[in-house]
Amino acid sequence: MTAPSPEPTHLGVVWVVGGTRGIGASICAELTAQGWHVVLSARTVDQASSGNGALSVDVTDDASVAHAVDAVTTQHGGIDAVVFAARTPGQGTFATMADAMWKDALDTKLLGLVRVARHALPVLERRGGTLLALVGSSAGVATAGHPLGCINAAVRHAVRGLALEWAPRGVRVLGISPGPTATPSLVALLQEQAAAQGRAATDVEAELAGPMFRGRLLRPE
Repeated sequence: MTAPSPEPTHLGVVWVVGGTRGIGASICAELTAQGWHVVLSARTVDQASSGNGALSVDVTDDASVAHAVDAVTTQHGGIDAVVFAARTPGQGTFATMADAMWKDALDTKLLGLVRVARHALPVLERRGGTLLALVGSSAGVATAGHPLGCINAAVRHAVRGLALEWAPRGVRVLGISPGPTATPSLVALLQEQAAAQGRAATDVEAELAGPMFRGRLLRPE
């Protein structure tokens, strides 16, 4: 008689908000490989992803976020970690970016984080969990070509405030800013800047990556 197979074990349940592309997608792949049970979400998820437990979540809608937290908690008994990687790729300058783009960026990255924190932190508290937000290095350095960097500064401020509030309750709230990373959105932005300046995209990329440790853009992985 063959013994029944043991139940699969994992390091915990992690919800990755904005996990279908760029750094978020790489985080999902890495955590899965490490042994985490990963639930990813985005505004839209394809059929293949939804079949693997992905959720369609709009972080600009408080009810959508609340429903997602309830769904993950009900299905998996709790949440050990949340990674907030949602963002909007708005491009342009202070003079050219319309109000709608600013409002979408604010509603997605800053208020989206606030909504996720509001609903997820009480659940994370039950397991002494962690909320990790991808902030962005432009939080500390203003550039003319990336106006939305000022929203990253607000996100960093929010992360610090949340950390001060929740650390005494046993929840870690962390923010990371990896630096310029060759995601599709950044590559598109560099190409747009190069075209506007009449320069080669490789030259613009080299200029951005110059101060980096290895003198090149990071990879999402």
